[in-house]
Amino acid sequence: MERVLLARMLESHKVLRHDIMNCFQVILGYLQIKQPEKARKCALNTAEAMQGFGQLSKINQPLLQAFLTCWNTQVYLKQEGFAIAIEDDWQPWDDCDPELTIYLNELLHPLLEDVLCERLVCRILLSREIVVLLAVKSENSEEDSQETLTKKTEYIHKLNRSEEDFVVSVTREESENVKIIIQKTKNPQ
Repeated sequence: MERVLLARMLESHKVLRHDIMNCFQVILGYLQIKQPEKARKCALNTAEAMQGFGQLSKINQPLLQAFLTCWNTQVYLKQEGFAIAIEDDWQPWDDCDPELTIYLNELLHPLLEDVLCERLVCRILLSREIVVLLAVKSENSEEDSQETLTKKTEYIHKLNRSEEDFVVSVTREESENVKIIIQKTKNPQ
């Protein structure tokens, strides 16, 4: 797993570097044609996007931080409003870096194509509980949205049945929203 994450991190670094260099080129272009307000707006948008990556440095679990950085890199380029937010004290999760990283990878990886194609909106909140919010974009017909979400919900339930390290609850909050809450299993020792 570490080798795969390292390869993904290197690719993410390359993508981010390229994206930031493009932003600098756009800013310089606006300055050259004497449009400082557009240059300022581009700089602020880039800084705001990078703040989300800074949040991930609060996670003191290297595998999880690498995984979420890679996920964030792939998604932030495609989906406006995607967010990974970190709240509260992260310490309850300190002793389960590999297990949690593997689990989140199994949970989120099959959803990536739908997220990148913008059929599915995803938000992740990390705190004492991990909350993953999924919503189908309703640009498609109502039936397509329901079918996509039903398949994803069935997949999530199937994955959750085999999990022993975490307590996972999956609820449909509204017709087009799924909320996944992951809590650490109480260790019996």
